[in-house]
Amino acid sequence: MQTTPLRAPTPHEYRTLSADVRNAGLLDRRLGYYSIRAVLTVSALGAGWACFFLLGDSWLTLCVAVFLGLTATQLGFLAHDAGHRQIFRSKWPTVSLDWPSGTD
Repeated sequence: MQTTPLRAPTPHEYRTLSADVRNAGLLDRRLGYYSIRAVLTVSALGAGWACFFLLGDSWLTLCVAVFLGLTATQLGFLAHDAGHRQIFRSKWPTVSLDWPSGTD
């Protein structure tokens, strides 16, 4: 079996790929998607805490704790995307979104 050595891509190939990605809209900010995602995540977080307090001293609170852990993870993903400025172009809306989640 004969293998061919790998070659480094040329700058022209990178420019072509970069233009294709930009033309396909893969780097565009999707404010609507992130708005819906933020509302759903914060609502789920609120619902999880409400269930936690309503259930009180019960074994079911362990299930709610798992749900809250998953919801907090989603909130972390949202803050991570904001930190990379994938949601807003300017700094101040990003900071205002990151600050409540403790990622600033």
